[in-house]
Amino acid sequence: MKRDAISRMEPARPGPVVELGLPSGRCIMSMAGSLRIRDGWGMVLGCVMVLGLSAAPGRADGPYRMDAIQNDPLDARVLKSSVQDGLVTEEVEFTSDLDRDGKPVRIFGILAYPEGARALPAVLWGQGGMSPAGVWAPHLYAKKGYVGFNITMPHKQWPPWDPLDTEHPADANLVRFTIAHLRAITYLVSRPEVNPDRIGMGGSSYGGYFATMVTGLDPRIKAGMSFFSGGCHDQGTHLPQFTGLKTREALDVFRQVADGATALRSRAVPFLWGVAANDHWFQLPAVMATYAGTAGDGKRMAIAPLWAHGFDEAMDNQLFDWFDVHLKGTRPPYHAVSALTVTNRDGRLLAEWNWTPQTAVRKADLVVSWGRVLPWHGWIHRYHHVVAATVSGNVARAAIPVPDPGLEILAYGNTVDEGGVTISTMPVAVMPSKSGILKPAGGFVINAYPLGGFEAADTDFLGRLGELPGTAATNVFREGRQSLRFANLNKPVALKLFHVSGKGHVLTAWIRAEPAAEIRVRVAGVFPQDWDRPAVKVILASMPGSLPVPDAGALPSFEQTVKAGPDWTEVRIDCPWKGVAIEGYRLELSANPAITGACWIDSVRFEPRWL
Repeated sequence: MKRDAISRMEPARPGPVVELGLPSGRCIMSMAGSLRIRDGWGMVLGCVMVLGLSAAPGRADGPYRMDAIQNDPLDARVLKSSVQDGLVTEEVEFTSDLDRDGKPVRIFGILAYPEGARALPAVLWGQGGMSPAGVWAPHLYAKKGYVGFNITMPHKQWPPWDPLDTEHPADANLVRFTIAHLRAITYLVSRPEVNPDRIGMGGSSYGGYFATMVTGLDPRIKAGMSFFSGGCHDQGTHLPQFTGLKTREALDVFRQVADGATALRSRAVPFLWGVAANDHWFQLPAVMATYAGTAGDGKRMAIAPLWAHGFDEAMDNQLFDWFDVHLKGTRPPYHAVSALTVTNRDGRLLAEWNWTPQTAVRKADLVVSWGRVLPWHGWIHRYHHVVAATVSGNVARAAIPVPDPGLEILAYGNTVDEGGVTISTMPVAVMPSKSGILKPAGGFVINAYPLGGFEAADTDFLGRLGELPGTAATNVFREGRQSLRFANLNKPVALKLFHVSGKGHVLTAWIRAEPAAEIRVRVAGVFPQDWDRPAVKVILASMPGSLPVPDAGALPSFEQTVKAGPDWTEVRIDCPWKGVAIEGYRLELSANPAITGACWIDSVRFEPRWL
């Protein structure tokens, strides 16, 4: 196999401007310019799209030489095979490409399928964290009647965590790992157990990144799915391969060769994104922009408010089952939602959306998030407020609360059908004052930390996210049926608070300790994630309206020390807005001196001060 057959880089060529009509308004895409999505209230998302990755069959695109990827010899081997509980599991290897010295790069994978399988649909699974191949995902899909497959990426040849080598993009880590997955599709096509016309790819986190890339590039993929990740990484990502880049030119190369949104903008293929609204790896604006720019009407998006790199079981299942719709045909299609429209009705902002087909919808919610809508600015701690919508036929309606007419709002609709499938509208940005709303809604009070009762659902949520610093106490509580207990405070503990960016807040909480102790309660501003990374500095420098990068010593901090004992003691801390860029706030507890006894916290509230 000739190395250059797969890996030679072609420079992007300038081309004409393409205009696409999107539900949220006008979208202008330039081959080498920026994608700007505007709705009637001024929302702007940027994502550079370059035609260098169009995945037309038989066309060689950028570093991805599809003819060679599909046809060069695999030299495949089955290393080990076993049968258990009706499933065949194989350890296999094949040649992906050639390394810098011209030696074959051998890829290890794990394949699973039902005994006696022939011409079944297949799913290639991208491993989270770029982990080695394992049996979990192949077995999951084999039990559902698929051929399941995942691979170990060639980390030895290409260090995985380095910034993308934009000087030699054809030899860059993410490009080579994408080629390995594309060759894995070629391997699946070679197997008699697989129907080559029914192949999909899904994945979680980094695996979702590769699912987005491969689905956009490879015409053999008939459906794609991603947990958390999309493209448009210049809108908010934690990928070190991106954030470590140092120039605008390097960012442009990344978008040409390593951004799945670029590949998907010209390939209409069914794709489902599961989006954690507060994800710290793949921020909401980036996945929104990916969805908006993706071709065709087979795309779907499901946004989970307040979740961060984790989902509940229902969301997990709808992502796994997506291929049952598009590869097996054993499940009805997921419903499609319209654009969310927002109008001024008699001095109120009314949001409305609908769905097709007119399947039974169990519930519909409007999700409202107050604060400036600007990429890279405070998305990880941003509060999302759920408002129950009224449903009439296949139409949902709800009023948007407006506590401050001059405060921008992000709004989207979530509908849940009888099968538990959530589908979201494309979020829109609204400035109430520009829609004729000039008076605030009086008496509107919210708790931006709705988990502060630490009830069973709250601690389960925090536990799924790996953000539960203590244990649920069912025998000690101020209200409800639980509180949060810390076995000792020999070192500080912290909780991530949600907030409304640009507004002051008041924290209230109740503390208890045995034996009695002095407890320091601190609300600490969090440095904006990755704002110290070179790529983010480049982006912010040319972003209209961006706040300055703060000094670490300038981050806001508010605290109170209380003498806590066996009776509940209230803590109240005013946290005025300081005008400094922050990701959000942490609630920190510590003891001075450190104690080995127990401490409890309950009834935490973090209320925005609107005006």
